[in-house]
Formats: sequence, C-alpha cells, structure tokens
Amino acid sequence: AAACAGTHPKPVYAYDHTVSFVGLTTYAWYKDPAFKIPHGDSIIDGAFLDSHIRSAVDDALRKEGYQKVDPARATLLVAYNTGDTGVGERDEFGNYEWATGYVVATNWEKERTVTIDIRNNARKLIWRGSINRLEGQNPDAVARELDREVATLLSHFPPTS
Repeated sequence: AAACAGTHPKPVYAYDHTVSFVGLTTYAWYKDPAFKIPHGDSIIDGAFLDSHIRSAVDDALRKEGYQKVDPARATLLVAYNTGDTGVGERDEFGNYEWATGYVVATNWEKERTVTIDIRNNARKLIWRGSINRLEGQNPDAVARELDREVATLLSHFPPTS
C-alpha cells in the first residue's frame, strides 16, 4: 500500500517568526513591478493561469476569513509566480511496477510550481509558500489541480506558533 501512495511533494513554506499574524485580516493583490503573466503551453494560455490562480487565492483566503479590500487599506499584500519545473510521470492505473516489474500505463504531464508571497502593508515579505504539482491533460484538469495546489498551500497560512 505504501508503494501506491500519492507522489505529490509536500508544500514548502517559510515565514518571519518575528511577525504576529493576529489582526491581519484584510488583503489586496500586490502590484509587483517585476510580475509577468505566466507563459502558457499547449493546454492553456497565460491569461487562463493568471485569472485562475488569482481566483483560487481569493477563494482560499475568503474561506479563511480574509477580506479583499483596496490596497491602501490592506493589512496583507498577496502576489504569486509560477513556472514549469519539468515533466512528471503519472501511472494511470496505480503503480504495479513494484509488484510485477512491468509499467501498466504511464502518462507524462507537465509539472508546474506555484509560489505565493504574502507581504505586510509595508511591503515586507512575511510568508512564502511554494508547491509543485502535475498540471493536467486538459483545461478542466489544470483548473482542478490549480485549485488543489492553492488550497493546499494556503492551508499553511497563517502560520501557527
């Protein structure tokens, strides 16, 4: 059973241990001057990625009780970036190779990294999380996976002492 367990790597995150996250309840999107719309690929374009990641972050933060406000009133500023990490292997029918020595059916999919940065209202980075996931083989699968990535990543925000 252990050999059949999921192969998704765990999210990686870090935060400034000197910052109290108590009372930080509002957020806005940070207008990072270095931000570039992510590049697309043969399945989806960069505009799809941008709008879907922003929507997934908004949904995840709203579910945690954060309120989206005008940037001038926000206690938190949120930004993201993304990039391809390579091509990953996904076994369609469970990994039977460990038992039989034969690969039953393997599909190859692009992997994508999503990194979310959260800054205080002085623009100081106070939390960063990153996660790698297989991207999916069609736009619906990509959308579902992005939702999962963001929800998993933001489940670690705010950090607990």
